[in-house]
Amino acid sequence: MTSKAQTSVEFMVVLGIVLVIFIIMGIVIFQKMAVSSGFKLESHGKRVLYSIAENINEMASVGDGYHKCVTLPGELYGGRLYQVLVYPDEATVFLETGDMIWSAPIATMNVSCSIAPPCALNTTGTPIDVWVSNEGGLVVLGNHGPCERDWIGIW
Repeated sequence: MTSKAQTSVEFMVVLGIVLVIFIIMGIVIFQKMAVSSGFKLESHGKRVLYSIAENINEMASVGDGYHKCVTLPGELYGGRLYQVLVYPDEATVFLETGDMIWSAPIATMNVSCSIAPPCALNTTGTPIDVWVSNEGGLVVLGNHGPCERDWIGIW
């Protein structure tokens, strides 16, 4: 009978050690996934922000009458809604989520949109079609209908 008791104790010790190893591995994997998720959100947010800044800079440098339609994603990585802000008299464009803010410099302070200052484009989970145009030296962000293609032209 003592051999059965001894086997039972050894089995419980081995099972306990295996359980501790799995718990430690689970914690390490969870931490790595959290870091990876943060990195993915950071890179996606910056990619969207720099796309907006590049299009504003392009409109500012090309000249009057030029326009382009850009489709922005409806949400960032992880299903996060965001908003794009451009404040008057500030040569910076901002992208904000509930807990993060990114900014990028732009070439002009003459940016306007159909919404009262600050110019804000809010996402609702569906992609947003934004028309970026240069109207007499003023870069205007607006919604003139859907982008059928990434259309570029002169008005």
